[in-house]
Amino acid sequence: MKKTLTPFALAIMLLVAGCALSARLLWQVDRNSSWNHGHHLVMSEDQQSLFSFTNHEQELSVEHFDLNGQLLRQYQFAIQPANPFPQPLPLLTHDNQFFLAGPTARDTLFLDLDSGVQWQGFGAELVDEDDRLEIHRAYLNQNDELVFSASLIIWNGDDFGSATGVIGRVDKNGALATLHRLDDLQSIDLQIRPGTDSFILTGRFRNNGEAENNPASVVIEYDSQLNELHRFPQSLYLGAPQVTHDAVISPVWQDGTYHNDAISLTTGEAERLPIPYESGTRQIAGANSLYQIRSKWESTRPIN
Repeated sequence: MKKTLTPFALAIMLLVAGCALSARLLWQVDRNSSWNHGHHLVMSEDQQSLFSFTNHEQELSVEHFDLNGQLLRQYQFAIQPANPFPQPLPLLTHDNQFFLAGPTARDTLFLDLDSGVQWQGFGAELVDEDDRLEIHRAYLNQNDELVFSASLIIWNGDDFGSATGVIGRVDKNGALATLHRLDDLQSIDLQIRPGTDSFILTGRFRNNGEAENNPASVVIEYDSQLNELHRFPQSLYLGAPQVTHDAVISPVWQDGTYHNDAISLTTGEAERLPIPYESGTRQIAGANSLYQIRSKWESTRPIN
């Protein structure tokens, strides 16, 4: 039975940027939907239409709009109760097929809008009923397979559990094609390398202090099938990394202070950058550049 939704309005709006910071509203579609359900909007592969996803806990509604706001098609899929805010966003493959990855492997969906094929959940061979695989990041490789990083959480029955970082690959049939456990690493981060079909993983070694001169962190490059290509151990602790075409930009902790280093994805060598590190800084990587947005407080007014 379809769930009755509370009469809050969800608006889909398309804006065209004008001069300076101005924008003009072209169209708006209002729908009755509850504020506390997940909503996502995704551009089509040909950039000529939009797909809207609405999670109603036991039903997923997908609406297909043209760029003028006209409804082209609408779909409903029955799903198991799941977190209403799937993260990351839906990932579009070819031919109107989508992965909706997260927040766990059990919640992950695959939809083929043309054929009606769907499945929910993968990795059941890894976890029991109380265990879970929590997805942190998800991407598509060149074969439209789902590549992800996650935490494998195994409970021991006493309200305590162990968490292990993993990366994996899932095909469009829901089969777990590749899984790498990273038991010796913590604080792992997986990103796609811009302009390529390879993936960059960074992490810190758990037991780096047990022997002298042990590396503190590592940068690993994988191909699209998650075969290891390069491994670059680092002597410094890496913070939140940003992967560019040719380097990993990361704040590092050294001698009681943070600074930014660029780690070459060709040689693995680290070079200190002249840009300072500040907490609250966001970074966006360009082809051969790095853009930063910093925030600071001046009196009672935040300055960007």
